[in-house]
Amino acid sequence: MVAELEHKAGLRLRAVARQLVGWRDRAGLTGTQLAAKLGISAATVSRNETASTPIKPVTVLAWGMACGIDGDERDKWFSIAQRLGEPQWWHGAEMETLNQGAQDFAELESEASLLCIFRTEIVPSLLQTKDYRLAVIKSLHPPVSEEAAQQRVDATATRSQRLYGERRLDLKIVLLEAVLHGPWGSPAVRREQLQRLVQFAQLPNVEIRVIRQGVPYSPADSPFTLLSFEEDHFDDVVSVDNLQYVFNLENDAVRPYKIAFAGLQSVALSPAESVDLISAIADDIELP
Repeated sequence: MVAELEHKAGLRLRAVARQLVGWRDRAGLTGTQLAAKLGISAATVSRNETASTPIKPVTVLAWGMACGIDGDERDKWFSIAQRLGEPQWWHGAEMETLNQGAQDFAELESEASLLCIFRTEIVPSLLQTKDYRLAVIKSLHPPVSEEAAQQRVDATATRSQRLYGERRLDLKIVLLEAVLHGPWGSPAVRREQLQRLVQFAQLPNVEIRVIRQGVPYSPADSPFTLLSFEEDHFDDVVSVDNLQYVFNLENDAVRPYKIAFAGLQSVALSPAESVDLISAIADDIELP
């Protein structure tokens, strides 16, 4: 019972489960027929297809063989199932720190190759300094515990490592100018944060654009992040934030956000102009 309560089906696990259903459908088998081929119960087939239980890599292989799936396709999904069991930084986080939507986003971000981010008030967390991040967290209501706050700060630092190394994450970011004038932290913290943005913008995989105050732009309901993946079999996902939750949307829900992001880019300053603006605003912050 405890294991069942602890099991959470992230989007990647659900993708594997959907593939198992697709294989069975392609083979023209009922759940009962497939169960007989695999030597398991129909209930076990159902639990795997609904991602209500962890899916073992060996199950994926056996499932594919029973359904007559070719070796390359079986091996591809076997590899994906193997990665599902790897411990990641978010597995130790308490629910106070990460709700289910945020956990799903963490899994997606860890596998994404490109993030297209739109923010209206706060610097994207991947680019936040530790002091700025802590100031933002401490402004939340209801407040989080000191332990949870530190977990979030540490998690952000870990996530930011994806911007470096062999498997670098590409970022395309559009910010409203209001983000650069945000009130979080002391003047020194705010200046350091803007200077850090300038530094990040020098990376070949990071592009930052700013929409000046007063420039009309296509409004979005909430800040959002588009996630794209190198794997062809992983569809793009859009993650939409509100005050309490993170919603991860797939399929037809993604296209309007792609169109919106292209529109936002079209009215924003160029990357070079944006860096100049960020630097100027940082220089104008008066320190006590």
